[in-house]
Amino acid sequence: MTPPSALIVGGGLAGMVVARELAQRGWRVRLLERAKRLGGKAGAERKNGRMVEHGYHVFPQWYPNVRAIVNRLGVRLIDFDRYHFLLPGEYPRKITVRGPSSLAAIWHNTVHGLLPWYHNILFFYSVLDMMNRPLSATKFLDRVSQIGLIRGKWYTSESVAELAQENVLKASAIPAYDLSAMTAKRISSYWVRGASPFLSVLPGDLQTVFIEPQVRELEALGVEIRYDCEVRGVVMHDGSVAAVTLRDGTELAADVYALCTPFEVTRTWLQDSLYTADPELGNLHFL
Repeated sequence: MTPPSALIVGGGLAGMVVARELAQRGWRVRLLERAKRLGGKAGAERKNGRMVEHGYHVFPQWYPNVRAIVNRLGVRLIDFDRYHFLLPGEYPRKITVRGPSSLAAIWHNTVHGLLPWYHNILFFYSVLDMMNRPLSATKFLDRVSQIGLIRGKWYTSESVAELAQENVLKASAIPAYDLSAMTAKRISSYWVRGASPFLSVLPGDLQTVFIEPQVRELEALGVEIRYDCEVRGVVMHDGSVAAVTLRDGTELAADVYALCTPFEVTRTWLQDSLYTADPELGNLHFL
């Protein structure tokens, strides 16, 4: 009997994981990626002779699935319980921020943090306030950005808001106005619950140490990887996905489809027939 076929759109980490799981179960898998490498935002580009990532990548304790991949690859993470800030014009002076794993660490961050102690207290309070929002407020939190929620608080200072914006931008390369308050609430809660190790890093760049070993796994499993293969749309028939359309107009079909592209890409393909088939797709337009 012919094994079922799957078409995975997007060769980032999500697409690679789906492709591997299906291939291990005997599926015929094609993985479509518009770039010339796999990994997406979890990878790195070579520029001017060096590997460049879109933001600094850390692996906190609350990344169990990603850490499981790292362990499977035999990579040993380097753990840290603090990180340092260098401010403009103040080298070599640095400000050390410790993970919130103890009262001593929290006290250190309050009196020796990036802001004066009274602003640091306001910042920590804003985080606790956000974490304490009930899950019944999910619909509201999904519709307002983290920075919008913080700036809307009577106790928030400009310095607190700017610190929140900078933390989000540097850590994720995502503007603070594109990060929902619900996502920020969850991330903050996870970090407090899994505060040790505070964060871990790879012993090398993402592409070489993390992505390429997974590419070799996919190739060994017989996954067909198509690079420079951009999907431009989804073909619907009788309320189901019938094919995907490539940049050159070619249509590719399979038994099942997995759209593993970033939401800003995926939502450009949405059409009325897709919303009719699955109204929950409308949530993609939330933050």
